[in-house]
Amino acid sequence: MLSDVYENLCRVLQDHATGRIQSRTGSDGGFTLYYPGPLTAMGREMPELYFVGTTPRKSSVVFYYFPLYMNEELAAKLDPGLMKLLKGKTCFHLKTWTPEIEKAIREAVTLGSECFDKIAVPV
Repeated sequence: MLSDVYENLCRVLQDHATGRIQSRTGSDGGFTLYYPGPLTAMGREMPELYFVGTTPRKSSVVFYYFPLYMNEELAAKLDPGLMKLLKGKTCFHLKTWTPEIEKAIREAVTLGSECFDKIAVPV
């Protein structure tokens, strides 16, 4: 059931809302992790830096993984099973939840936070 996928994904993401990473739920029901600002990243000052998130859709739950925009080399480090779910540049469409998917997402979020910790500099 997609609601279970969404709830499990939100739980995993919430586990990573520590230190500099904060979480919020949007009016559309989406859940986001972000770095609050002001900060600089890639030479630009930003009010915040979107990190990862999820939104329930009609036919899948979308996991948005913004670190791939900043560092395309991360794709080679992500689990091949997770990569099969990638549609577009940073959107993974989940229809089921398995222990393997959970492990892959946890690893992806950890890798992404290590990358973002280096580029997101508080002002």
